[in-house]
Amino acid sequence: MESLESIYLFNGLGFILFSLSSCSLSSSYSFSSCSLSSSYSFSSCSLSSSYSFSSCSLSSSYSFSSCSLSSSYSFSSCSLFSSYSFSSCSLSSSYSFSSCSLSSSYSFSSCSLSSS
Repeated sequence: MESLESIYLFNGLGFILFSLSSCSLSSSYSFSSCSLSSSYSFSSCSLSSSYSFSSCSLSSSYSFSSCSLSSSYSFSSCSLFSSYSFSSCSLSSSYSFSSCSLSSSYSFSSCSLSSS
C-alpha cells in the first residue's frame, strides 16, 4: 500500500487535497507550486484570492490583474478599490486573474499562502 505521504505530500506538498502542485502546503483542488493552503487556484504567490488567475494580488477574487489587492471584478493595474475595471496592481479587487496573491480560493497559483 502506498504511503500517506503520496496522498498528502506530492513533491513537497503539505496538507494538499486534489491538487496538481509542488511544494504547496495545505492546498486543496489547486494546480500550483510552492503554495500554502490554496484551494482551486491557478496562481503564484497569491494571498487571499478567490477564483482568481492572478499574480501578486492580495485578497482578490474573480479578477484579471497582477499585483492587485482586494479589487472586485476588475481588469486593472495599480488601482485601489477598483470594481469592474481593467488595471494591474489594484487593491481590493475581486474576480481577478493575478499572480503572487495570498489566501486565494479556486485559483490557479503557485507560491500562495493560506488560500482556500
